[in-house]
Amino acid sequence: FDSIFQLFLSAVYDSKELPKACSELKSNLFFEMLLHTSCKGITRHTYYTRAILLQNIFPSKQGIYNSAFINCEVTVGHLCTKLFSTTPTLVETSICNRGCTPRVKNFPAIQIQNSFLGSEKWEDEIENQFLLGTTSCSRQDCNGEESTSSPRPGKYLNCIVVRSGSDVMKSYYLSVCPPDRPSRTFNRRTFLLRDF
Repeated sequence: FDSIFQLFLSAVYDSKELPKACSELKSNLFFEMLLHTSCKGITRHTYYTRAILLQNIFPSKQGIYNSAFINCEVTVGHLCTKLFSTTPTLVETSICNRGCTPRVKNFPAIQIQNSFLGSEKWEDEIENQFLLGTTSCSRQDCNGEESTSSPRPGKYLNCIVVRSGSDVMKSYYLSVCPPDRPSRTFNRRTFLLRDF
């Protein structure tokens, strides 16, 4: 948890747009904690919010002196899925042409291979992870066609980088197409990725 929080906090300090985005998402306690810490530093409120977040995600056991023990040993992917469940990175929608109830699937974080981060088509790799196009409707007793779509990502993506190879540390240029510019004109920034 603390590593994820530190990565996001560094991004808040380094970016002019991210504090604004966090402000819009502050109904999620994680983003509220980021905003508070970026303005006032680590305070008692930071520790309190962290405890509330962890208690909402993991079961806790009552300890001595009215303390709580929380076992937080999970993968980063599982933790990100829980932390960002109310603020998904991508939303996949499947609509049947016969009027079945649409299916919606939220992706709080997405996994991509680190080998794709260096390529110019990393956005396409993200899109290829999702079933896009038309398939048979999955509902029982329906012979309709279901079209699945997922909007292109906005300015920020929560990516879980899956290591493929012996790269321990590498610099990559990542770019994201802003929603107001559908063309492939990107803002390029350098990110240093490290496996822990």
